Amino acid sequence: MRDIASARRLADRVAAQLVSASGGDPLRLFVLLDGSRIHALPVVLHELEVPHTSLYRGSTGEDLSHVAPYLAHLAPSGPLVSWLCMDPAALDAALLVVGGAALEELNTHLRRFLLVRDSNGRLSYLRFYDPRVIGPLIEASNAEELDGLFGPVDHFFLRDASLPEDSDAPPLWGFGRARLGVARGEGGRRRPGAMAPFALRPEHEAAFSRAMLARYDARCVRYLRIQFPGRLGARRDDEIRAFVREARELAPSLDLVSGRDVTTLAEVLVLASREQAVAALSRCAPGKRSTGLVTLRDRLVAGAAMV
Repeated sequence: MRDIASARRLADRVAAQLVSASGGDPLRLFVLLDGSRIHALPVVLHELEVPHTSLYRGSTGEDLSHVAPYLAHLAPSGPLVSWLCMDPAALDAALLVVGGAALEELNTHLRRFLLVRDSNGRLSYLRFYDPRVIGPLIEASNAEELDGLFGPVDHFFLRDASLPEDSDAPPLWGFGRARLGVARGEGGRRRPGAMAPFALRPEHEAAFSRAMLARYDARCVRYLRIQFPGRLGARRDDEIRAFVREARELAPSLDLVSGRDVTTLAEVLVLASREQAVAALSRCAPGKRSTGLVTLRDRLVAGAAMV
């Protein structure tokens, strides 16, 4: 949790940015919140007394209310902005929306993107409301798809995770119709419906994969910095990322397939050369290499600690 003073400063900056984006009309401001990432979200929304609605409906919505996505009004000076800015995890899971529709109308539009058809024709759920997903989805979409996706929405905003906590820069970044050059009604304003869900193309799926790998690399870089501060403290992020990428490229040839194995292999490569790692792991039976990798990592860590 942020301290109260820091949260207030952030809330003021978020509010100022939203007021500017909405043209000063607070009725155009909403937020999509992910119940699977924010603990007790329905309870919080009820206690804050903000108008809200779940994107899940019927008996399914009731059964999954604790993990459902919720759309809520977001008054710039209201308690919801203050609560989001107090909790970094909540703000990270928030997709802020500037739109030209009422709450229920906007909910109806956004629900169309919960179920999509992948490039193989299979129906699947899409967590488009996750800030980690909306970016690749928008970036890989063409003008017709963007027009359908935005509908009554003018802007999608998310927290700029690249900014330090004490930065005075605008705290949100995002995607808008004007910036993307997509006029309303372009492409006939085709809207996906229950019988014709949004169709993902291979370009969308490739964008999701790239974004997922980038997040994995970033997590590994942070993890390696924590594990090996003496060795990596002065290294740039791109230098540490090189260990992760080398591990990801090397792992299949060693019959290492899990993400955990790749991370452990990256630890080994921080402590030993590629040749040393390959030679040591090649002596392990293929089915035992995951266990052998952990043993090798632990032995190298112990040896480094004795130096």
